[in-house]
Amino acid sequence: MASQAGLMLGVVLSCGAAGACAAGPPTPPQAPAGSAPPTVVEVRRDARWDTVTRLRGADLSHALAADPAFAAARARDDAGALALRFVEAYPAFFRLAPPAALRVRAVTTDELGFAHVRLDQTYGGLEVWRGELLVQLDAERRVTRVQGHYAALPAALEVTPALSAAQAQQAAAAVLGAAACRACTATLGIAAIDPPRLAYRVVTRPSLAEGWVVTIDARDGAVLEQVPTVLSSPPR
Repeated sequence: MASQAGLMLGVVLSCGAAGACAAGPPTPPQAPAGSAPPTVVEVRRDARWDTVTRLRGADLSHALAADPAFAAARARDDAGALALRFVEAYPAFFRLAPPAALRVRAVTTDELGFAHVRLDQTYGGLEVWRGELLVQLDAERRVTRVQGHYAALPAALEVTPALSAAQAQQAAAAVLGAAACRACTATLGIAAIDPPRLAYRVVTRPSLAEGWVVTIDARDGAVLEQVPTVLSSPPR
């Protein structure tokens, strides 16, 4: 269900940007361009991206009560779909436009019946590292809080790598040493740095107490970031 909801967001946004879809269900109406959710009590934005880092209100989703997609998701108590539809309804406010999208990573419910939906940012189907939003819905499945960190990405970001995963691993090995990268893995994604770019995240753990995450530019093999992942104490 989570992956379907994430896919639904990307498809709906793409159809809305291009006009009516040739096939499939009709695109749910968006809020007026540039508008904000109603009943906002607090909103904070990232200094670099101007994206929403904190949003709070008694019923932020009030304007979507009659929206068919939102009403259907509420009827089946699909918190993930509700969270996606809410953000989707305000693309200018959240600064999330195709090919950027969100997908559901996890949904949990607390002892009060509140749902907490964790959303991962994607771009053209690729993960945007460190891009996430947490949407809170009350027991009546009204959106009351949104918080997190994500990037406002350009519409024409390159998503075809010039380097292979094996070449990215070689670039990481040149920094860490061949022994450290014998069993490393390389994953293609979007590095939300300035400027954002396509990159490989190379992960290696030569021992239980030592590891590295090296971000390699997918165009030229440059090392963009090198972060240790050292355990404070070996697992027992």
